[in-house]
Amino acid sequence: MNGDVAGGDDWGSWSEDKLNALGSYLELFVRATQSTQFPAKKRIYLDLFAGSAVNRARDDNTRIFDGSAVRALKTIPQFTHLRFFELEGMAQSLENDLQAMFKDDKRFEVVRGDCNSTIHSELEKLKDLRLQHSPTIAFIDPRGLHFKWETLKALADYKEHNLRGKRYKTEMLLLLFDGTIQRLYGKDLSQPEQKESSQQATALFGNDDWKLIADKRKRNDISAPESRFYYVELFRYQLEKTFDYKTTMALPFKSATGIPQYSLVFATDHYAGKKLMKWVLGNTTDTLFDDRVTSALKEASDKRIKKGTPSLFDNEEASEDEEIKLWMKQFVVSEKKLSRETIVLAPAELPLWFWEAKDERQGS
Repeated sequence: MNGDVAGGDDWGSWSEDKLNALGSYLELFVRATQSTQFPAKKRIYLDLFAGSAVNRARDDNTRIFDGSAVRALKTIPQFTHLRFFELEGMAQSLENDLQAMFKDDKRFEVVRGDCNSTIHSELEKLKDLRLQHSPTIAFIDPRGLHFKWETLKALADYKEHNLRGKRYKTEMLLLLFDGTIQRLYGKDLSQPEQKESSQQATALFGNDDWKLIADKRKRNDISAPESRFYYVELFRYQLEKTFDYKTTMALPFKSATGIPQYSLVFATDHYAGKKLMKWVLGNTTDTLFDDRVTSALKEASDKRIKKGTPSLFDNEEASEDEEIKLWMKQFVVSEKKLSRETIVLAPAELPLWFWEAKDERQGS
């Protein structure tokens, strides 16, 4: 890494886990494009909220790790065309850093402005290059409810049938801030800040059906974890039914203290994409579990030391404390029963009360 490149924002461990999952999948994605009877000569990567070239770890400010753009540029076999979308200011910083790190690399461009607006013209430019038949993946990594359903529609519609009559839509890997949407349920949506978030949620889903879940939560008929689960199910359902993606998956991410951060959602209509991402998210699930066990062990160790009763194993690996590890495993399992904190492979389904509420709203 070039020494002139400064670290970007500091991020928690869940952000690094997310980027590790992305990097793993990108490697498998490009390899898969070469392993078919008709290997692809060109491969497209779109990063709609590219952020910084590198980031700093929140728990260790001296440690930096690659951002999504750098991981994509380092992927072997290489992507042939990469587009990184960022707002003015941040876009210039990103471009400067990438040019310093990847001198004379002509594969990438940094697109300035709101990606919800610029994505349409950029996709047309890619079509002018006759790339609409090439394998394409889009990573959508906002810091909040900042992408729009129309943006996803443009990505889904971008690909065209190839000469063999097949059409595999743009694969999408995106962050859905279901926790942010869940927290809107008890707010006065007429207030400026809450009204803006509500409007963003509607733009994100492409409709206000999310409010049916919010109303159910407001009446305390469902819990907070259940409402987040149903928001993700609604989002997956719309990807499957509206855009006709054959497979969607979701994996919730939480901080080390158990606070919900977002859900990582994947959409593909290629059998290989389904198989490969299932493997990637499965490994990520194992990593997240191990991290939470380690976090619980450290917390327990700190409490014992504070009480003056340190354990003989406080400085050993997390696996030494089987009692806490067992407790943590039971916690995760019980949590799965409530919020379905697992990779979702079955087609998305919504409960009967959702459809009844929808019919009632449309009939009124």
